This record gives sequence, C-alpha cells and structure tokens, in this order.
Amino acid sequence: MHMNIFCRVTGSSTTWQHRCVAPVSSSTFFKHFFCGMFLLALTATHSVKAQNRGQAFIDSVEALIPAAKNDTARVRMYKLVSEECMRNLPEKALPYARKSLVLARQMGWEKAIAALYLNMGMIHASNFSNSDSGIYYYKLSYELFDKNGLKQPANTVLNNIGVLYQDAGNYTKGIEYFTLVLKNAEALKDTVNMISSLANIALTHNQHYNYAKSAAVYKKALVLLQKSGHTSSRAKVHAGLAMASSKIKDSLTAVNNYKQAINWAIKTGDDATQGSCYANMAEMENDLFKKIELRKKASTLIDKVTPGNVSSISNLSALGQAYYTVVKENRLQQIPAGSKIPKTSEALLQLARNCYNKALAYSIKINHKTYVAQVNGMIADLNEYNKDYKAAYNNYRDYAELNDSIFSQENKNKLAQAEAKFEMEKKNAELAIKDLTIANQNKLRAGLIIGLLLLAIIGALLYWQSHTRKKTNTTLLQLNTELDEANKIKAKFFGILSHDLRAPVANLVNFLHLQKEEPGLFNATQAAAHQQKISDAAGALLDTMEAMLLWSKGQMEQFKPQVKAVSAETLFTHIKNYFAATQNVQFYFEAPAGLTINTDEHYLQTIMHNLTANAVKAVAQTNNASITWKAWQQGNQTYLSVTDNGPGITNQQATALFDDKATTGTKFGLGLHIIRDLAKAINCTITLQPANQGAQFVLAL
Repeated sequence: MHMNIFCRVTGSSTTWQHRCVAPVSSSTFFKHFFCGMFLLALTATHSVKAQNRGQAFIDSVEALIPAAKNDTARVRMYKLVSEECMRNLPEKALPYARKSLVLARQMGWEKAIAALYLNMGMIHASNFSNSDSGIYYYKLSYELFDKNGLKQPANTVLNNIGVLYQDAGNYTKGIEYFTLVLKNAEALKDTVNMISSLANIALTHNQHYNYAKSAAVYKKALVLLQKSGHTSSRAKVHAGLAMASSKIKDSLTAVNNYKQAINWAIKTGDDATQGSCYANMAEMENDLFKKIELRKKASTLIDKVTPGNVSSISNLSALGQAYYTVVKENRLQQIPAGSKIPKTSEALLQLARNCYNKALAYSIKINHKTYVAQVNGMIADLNEYNKDYKAAYNNYRDYAELNDSIFSQENKNKLAQAEAKFEMEKKNAELAIKDLTIANQNKLRAGLIIGLLLLAIIGALLYWQSHTRKKTNTTLLQLNTELDEANKIKAKFFGILSHDLRAPVANLVNFLHLQKEEPGLFNATQAAAHQQKISDAAGALLDTMEAMLLWSKGQMEQFKPQVKAVSAETLFTHIKNYFAATQNVQFYFEAPAGLTINTDEHYLQTIMHNLTANAVKAVAQTNNASITWKAWQQGNQTYLSVTDNGPGITNQQATALFDDKATTGTKFGLGLHIIRDLAKAINCTITLQPANQGAQFVLAL
C-alpha cells in the first residue's frame, strides 16, 4: 500500500493527516496489469514519464482502454488515470473514478470497490472541500475493507474520517475515531497509523487549550518515529511538539524542535511544514514587525503547496491581526526603514481586511467552524474600530454563536471521556492477561479445594435448612410491617392531597362556571382580570402537581437522587426566572462567585421553589415586600437561606418540616411535607431561624 502522511502546523494548532493515496485491494491488484496490457502503455509513454506523468500520460492510457481485453483491466486503467489526475490534474479526477467504480460494481469486485470509494472520498474532501461527501465515501470504503479482512487499510480509512471531522471542527467525533485507530494500530503493530493517530489526538488537546497534554502525546509519537526510522513525518511531529511547548512557556524545547522541524522539512522538500514553522515562530516573536515578516514568509511557503487549508487560514488571520495592531497601537512611526510594510493607516487597515476576508472565505469553504468563529471575531473588532457598529454586531454575533457551540464544557467532557474509555480498555486487557495467568496457577490447587468444598457444602446445607426457616418467618413479619406502614403513608398522602388540591381545583371550577354561565357579567377589564385569575389558578395547580410528582418519586424505594455539582448562581437564576412575573415583591440574591453545591439539582430546585412560593404568599399583604436568598460556605458545610419580611410562621405551623406524623391545617401543608421528604432524600437539614420580621429558613447541605 502506498501512503502519504502529511500534517499542517499553524500559528495556533498542528493538524496531522494520514491519508491512503493508493490502498491495496489485494496483493496482486496491479500485477497482471503491469505485466500485460500496461506494458504497452509504459512503452508508448516513456517520454511522458519525463513530464511527470502529466496530461500526455493520461491521454495515452485512456486511448488503450477501449482495446482492453476485459472489464478487470478497464477498472484498473480508469483507476490509474483517476489517481494520476489526483496528483497532477485534480479537477479531472472525479469522472474517471466514477467510470472505474461503475465497472467494479457491475463485476461485484468488492476489494476494488473499497479502493475506489476511498479515492472518491479523497477527491470530494480535497478537490471540492466537501467533508460530508468525503465521510460518506470513506465509510463505504471502510465497510468493504473490513468485510474482506483488510484491517490495515480499513484502519487508515478510519483515520481519514477522523481528520475530516476534525477539519470541520467536530473534535468530539474526531477523537473518537483517532482513539479507535490507535487501538487497532497497536493490535496490528501498524507503526504508521499509531504515529498518525497520536499526532491527531495531540492536535485535539491543543485545539482545546490543553497544551501540556498535547506536548506529552507528541513526545510519544516522536519516540515511535525514532524507533521506526521513518523520516517523512519527522518535521511535522517536531513542529507540533515545538508549538505545544511554546504554549506552556517551555521556550528552550520549542526553539530546539522548530530548528529540527525546519531542517527535516528542507531535507524532505516539505514547504508546507517549513512555512508552518515560520508561522509558529511568529507566535513566539515579540517584535511586531519581525512577526509580520515571518508571517509573510510563512504565507508564501504554505500557499505554494496547500493554499486555503487551515494553516493558510490561521496564518492569514494572524497576519491581518498584526497589520491591524500597527494601526490600533499607533506604531506607524516604528516601521523599520526599508521595510515593505505600508506606512499609512488606510493601507494597513485594508491589508488587514483583505487577510481577514480571505481567511473567512477559506474557512467557510472547508466548513471549519472554529476558524469561521475566530475570524468573525477579528472582523468584528476591525469594524468596531472603523465605527461600523452594525457590521461589528453581526460579525460578533456569528462569532459568539459558533464559539459557544464548539467549545462548550459538554464537548470538553466528551473528549476526556473518549480518551479515558480508550485507556480503560487497555487496562482491562492487561488485567485480563494477568487473570488468565492466575487462573492457570489455580488449576493446580483445584482438586484439593473442590474436596474441601464438598465437605463444607454438606455441612452448609444442613445449617441452611434450619436457618432458612427462621429467615422466612422473619421476612414475613417484616413484610407485614412494611405493608402496614405503606397503608398509613398512603392514607396520610391522600389526606394531605385532598386538603391542598381541593381549594385550587374548586376555584378553577368556579371561575370556569362563572365565565360560561354569565359571559356578559364583566366588562373588558374585569374579564381580563378574571381570565388572569383562571390562568393563575391553573398554574398554581400545575406547580403543585409537579412538586407532588417529584415527591411521590422520592417515596419510591428504588428512586435515588442524581448528585452532581450545581452552582449557586444556576439555582438562583432558576428562582429568579420562575418568579419573574411576581408583582409587588422585590427579590434579592447573594452568593460568592463560583460557589458550587454537590446535590441533586431538581430536588433542591423543588425545595427552593416551594419555600419561595410560601414566602410570596406570606408577604402578599406586606408593604415593600421582599424575599432574600443567600448562599455561603462555612467549613465543609454549604448553606442556603430564604428570608421574607411577612408576618412570619409559627413553630406549630412548621411542624410538618420536622415531624413525619404531623398534619397541618395551613395551606402550606403539602408543600412543607414535600420540602421535608425531598430534603431527607438529599441529606439536607432545614431549620426555622428567628428573624426580626417575617420568617427565615436555613438549608444546610
């Protein structure tokens, strides 16, 4: 199999791409072709080879196709022409690949179809920047390679899929494929794919700002490279390690690796990596004008090989930012004599905008959401400087929406979980080997142990027969007790339910009857007020039912709270939004920045909602009514409190919070029962504290 390994190194990231250029469909895929009919093509086009197998070579092979002896030869010849086009005339590659694929399908030649699907994927991804179509064909290719037992090319295709997801900014899917490639490559002892997947994983960490982890993974890839003796990718891995080291302020390691990367790039004629190194060195350069010169030099080298890829985008956006900085920081007078940098603000700002626009167009073309977001942010800043506030707002909105979708905490957690899953699978495999060794040793002692066990079992059976009778009787007594308690709880629940739901249901029914029987009784204002009362009554009833549902779940034996870290700010925001329509009541919220609570978010929200609802009812007739929520931490304990300035609540009224058997005639009865039971479920202690005015409940978690 002929493979080409290449990577991109940019000012902010390094992307490793491992792509299969001519995957093997069988060990004799080209054997008969080169020995038979293609011998004539080689003879007739000897002079064409000197022209780098260009258009003349393609024409000469295409002329031989009609005279081919069978469809097998035609498939191979069309495939050969499409691959030659991919190297020299990429815009003409697709039609030949399709012709070859059609013939291979008619023959049912699955190995050839797999190789051709791979070519189709590369053509769409590289020539048309269509990652969705590229992924589609890659997946078809993988299925057929895997079906026919070609594990190594199948694993290469998985790596290509991961690269396309990574290019599109879908880092979660990308790292899932890369970790799978690494696992498969280790099993196959495929060093090339191991290095490739490690470098791609390192890139993903880099793009999520975990530079220390990125550097560590690049070092693993470098060790494998040194052991394997491969040289074609040394420049890329050194460049990636240099970039990650610079981000963690390890300047010595960064400089040494950039030097090695440039040397290897020159040796191998890798202009793209050499240009990317200059771009990354510009990141470390403090002199703004030297930075611009390095960026320009990098742009020339990168665009010479791969114009419009992410390296070009990153360098262009950084170059535009440098031009803009000269103007923004008023450094025109510092431009070195003899420099080709313009010396007017207008010219520099136009250069910056040109760079930004070109970078944005490239980003959109390859559907790279991360760079689309970043470049939009830069353009927004430039538009704001030029006082074009409407355009600045539109660009910043696009930046914020894309950036939030890509770099959410959920995505970061998924990336960590994917890698942790892979590491866990490796550890489980090691443990399985150790367990097998121990099992073999234990077989030597199995005979003696079995004999002893038989004797023990006989004695245990006799003891078990007697013990089971006693245990059965005890279990029956316990079940009867639990049944009796369940009946008491059910009776208590229905008593509370009938009390607390009767009033809102009756009010709602009365409101509806009055509206139906006397529609003309109210004027427009009264009718609107009446309608509002109906809505309020229905809403109150719904709130009560939702709280009861959560409480009833809490009564289930197997229903357990889901504990996680919840910020006090999130809890207060929920209360603030829920009671936003409450009139004549001023809400206050106080909490230290960053305070979090380990609990079940929904249980605690329901408790806080009920306490707040009770407080709102309590201050209904109070002038300058106010309700204050506070959160604080004292030692290892976290506290929440709610205080109102209403008439207060007596200890007798609040007994439902502290006594399982207590019933109360207040309209807060069901709410207090719900608060009590949910608090128990999450180990929350609620106390009624004395206050100068009103009532204060304190929750300790």
